[in-house]
Amino acid sequence: MDRADALEEQRYGEVCRVLTEVLELWEAMKHSSMEEAGDDADRFQMKFYLLMDAIRAWIRVVGRRPENATATQSDERFTRLISALPSELQIPFELELDSMLSDADYSVDSTEQG
Repeated sequence: MDRADALEEQRYGEVCRVLTEVLELWEAMKHSSMEEAGDDADRFQMKFYLLMDAIRAWIRVVGRRPENATATQSDERFTRLISALPSELQIPFELELDSMLSDADYSVDSTEQG
């Protein structure tokens, strides 16, 4: 494995790690009390955008970058990520991914507190 492949695998590993945290926070939000709901939602939102940042860092080193979210359906790694998401998160994820892949002016403050 050359350095580029190793970097790509390292970045994908980071994506998977953050995805696991996103899914854990999603599950926690389902069981939040009224007092915890706002804070849990803020933590989830912040982590979701950190996931998108990790994906952006990974995409920068991918050998063959997909052109858009539809093109990711032929890449097993992307399909694993998308299928791991609850159905409620798949559309927002795909919209963010499409924006990222189209090189749109993409800037999100992941610390934003609603």
